Amino acid sequence: MTRISLVNDQDLVARLWATHMPEPGNVFDLWETRMCFDRSFRRPVLAVVASDGLGQTTGFLPLSWVEETAKWVYFPGETWKGKTWLEGNLIPARDPETMEALLEAIPGDAYLRYLDPMAQAFPYPGADQDEVGYLFFPERYSNNYQEYLQSFPRKTIKKLLGEMARLESRGVTYRFDSMEDAQRLLQMNLEAFGPESYFFDSRFSTGFENLLAWLKQNNLLRITTVLIEGRVAAVDVGALWRGHYSILAGGVDQEFPGVAKVINFHHLERACAEKLNCVDFLCGNFNWKERLRLIPRPLMEIRLEEQPGMVYSPVKEEEHAVSV
Repeated sequence: MTRISLVNDQDLVARLWATHMPEPGNVFDLWETRMCFDRSFRRPVLAVVASDGLGQTTGFLPLSWVEETAKWVYFPGETWKGKTWLEGNLIPARDPETMEALLEAIPGDAYLRYLDPMAQAFPYPGADQDEVGYLFFPERYSNNYQEYLQSFPRKTIKKLLGEMARLESRGVTYRFDSMEDAQRLLQMNLEAFGPESYFFDSRFSTGFENLLAWLKQNNLLRITTVLIEGRVAAVDVGALWRGHYSILAGGVDQEFPGVAKVINFHHLERACAEKLNCVDFLCGNFNWKERLRLIPRPLMEIRLEEQPGMVYSPVKEEEHAVSV
């Protein structure tokens, strides 16, 4: 028989995360990454925990309450227009019955996004396809950048390389790991997208800056800057975790059309040279990702409506049979 506990002690939730989440595959799987945004958004936290008759934890679902939409979302609730941003979310569960019990026990409506269907042996019940992420695997091309380029139709790659050559003729150079350039990225993103930018919400921009600072402190941060004629033309920031390179955000100067191709091809060339496991360009419906022959990775979402009313009351650790 499955027993369900609701835990709102964040220290206990952190221990449950450390104990029951799979080995981190990328920087999004780290509790520390999540806490960078939690400190900015300050959402109420609640974990739904399943245990068996022996008191052993069999399922774990960490949630945050979003007051603006009156829904539970995946922790830490770093929302933009009611949608969370961190990808590859997981719901550890022993079996399909435990998974269903976790979802049914959510005390209110829920919108769980960016669930990774490859992270478990059975489907998420009631899930629909969310957005599609895009990955590059250097090993598919023997870690050889030229082999990757040769995989394109001749006319296509000739056109792409020609477009980049016209920019490179103006004097392209690179600069790495400048925190000032990271701030310039935020500025360029806001200039390009205005209210549509994630960084338009001060809570998100503060959480993102918290993340950059933590990544830098732990030697996980990569900042790549393209300079043309000595001017900052494009900046990308990313995180490298055990061979998995996630490109978190980017910005380009609109006065240099085509510079996005230059920086994207640079990431791929560097990934081949360093023999990285993967470059993750994240989700986003941009045609250029398919044109670069990246591998699509559909993620899933679960929407739960007309759930029981929200329950949120203090819970003491000793009141719950959870194994940590």
